[in-house]
Amino acid sequence: MRFEISNICTWTREGVGTKVTQPEVIIGGLTVELAAGNVKFDEFGHAFIPVPAFAYAVSCGTAKHTGKVEDYVLRSYRGVVSPFIKRELAPAADFVAVILYTRKGYLTDPDVQGDPAEIARIQASDCEYVIVCVLASVGPKAPVAAGRFVANLAGGNPEWGKYSAAELVEKAKECIAYHDVWGTVSD
Repeated sequence: MRFEISNICTWTREGVGTKVTQPEVIIGGLTVELAAGNVKFDEFGHAFIPVPAFAYAVSCGTAKHTGKVEDYVLRSYRGVVSPFIKRELAPAADFVAVILYTRKGYLTDPDVQGDPAEIARIQASDCEYVIVCVLASVGPKAPVAAGRFVANLAGGNPEWGKYSAAELVEKAKECIAYHDVWGTVSD
């Protein structure tokens, strides 16, 4: 099986959020799960794969807000400069998941459609799957960040078109409650 890493996934680079410290563990685990038929893709070619056993192979992407200026760094992420909690304050992860797309699912994703360079890169690859994100957190399962929530509502994730207004209100409440306590880390 051949994997590519999406252009938004920091994967092993210094950056924002979860950092994979042992990529061979994640790739090996995904290969085993796919070969065993344990991965179910939705109609859009997207799969959310919990892999908590791989917590030792990542640096957690979240930490509790401290309220201390010295515990934060400013970083540019997706074109916006924002404050992030210093990575050294992140606890060990207790939840890990991989967001994996089929090649076709990735190439038809609305966010990717707006990026000709990314489309060309994936089309030139012989990959079968694209790792879009590795999520490692502690505490309650992290909902999407507020900016991603709005982007999904605006068509960034076609799966969100299935949710009712009441379900979206509940997701918004979860988002606010979580992000009031927990923040994203960065190097």
